[in-house]
Parts: sequence; C-alpha cells; structure tokens
Amino acid sequence: MKKINALSAAAVCLFAAIAAYGQGGFTGPGSNQNKWQTVKASALKSLPQDSRVVLQGNITRAVGGEKYSFSDGTGEVTVDIDDRVWAGLSVSEKDKVEIMGKVEVKKKHDNARVVDVKSIKKI
Repeated sequence: MKKINALSAAAVCLFAAIAAYGQGGFTGPGSNQNKWQTVKASALKSLPQDSRVVLQGNITRAVGGEKYSFSDGTGEVTVDIDDRVWAGLSVSEKDKVEIMGKVEVKKKHDNARVVDVKSIKKI
C-alpha cells in the first residue's frame, strides 16, 4: 500500500511539473515574461516574428504532422503543436481552447504566420 501511495505522489508531482512547464521564470525588471498579448487570429498578419500571443478558439482540423488549423471566428491560422505540448490532452473541433505561443513569419510562403504553440488548455 505504501508503494502505491508513493507512486501516486510521484505521478502527481510529475504531472504538476509538466503542466507548469513554460509557465514560470523571472518576471522582474527587464524580463519579457509579461509580454503575452491576447489577440484575434485576424490580427496575426500584422505581428512580427517571435511575438508572444494568446488565442482562444477551436482547432478545426489536422493539416499534417504537428500542424493544425485554428479558428476564432475572425480568421484562420496554422498552429504547430509538438507532441510534448499536448501532454495527454484530447481536443475535438468542438472544444474551445486557449493557446499560448510565438508567432513565426514564413518568408518563403508570402510571410504567412504560424503560431508555435507553447501551451494549450481547454476552456
């Protein structure tokens, strides 16, 4: 019984660490930690490379690999979600999600924007 309790405690700690990944860090003077902007998908085309964004909407379909189409009703954007970012979360096209990520400007594709997702959660 003690082994099961110890394993359960270890699992809880592991999942808490995974959930907190990318969410911490220095927030004092000179940090970029507080520069996340909540934006609409339609506004992404005017944002520069590496802008930190928060989007709320739906993943509408898989594009291929780790790329998905995301829509918030104002526009669509491709989001790149690594397997580790999913962390076991299951999402359908009906689930509303909040995505935090960085804007990537694809110069070879007419400066199209792709969001490199750092975290995702259902809301």
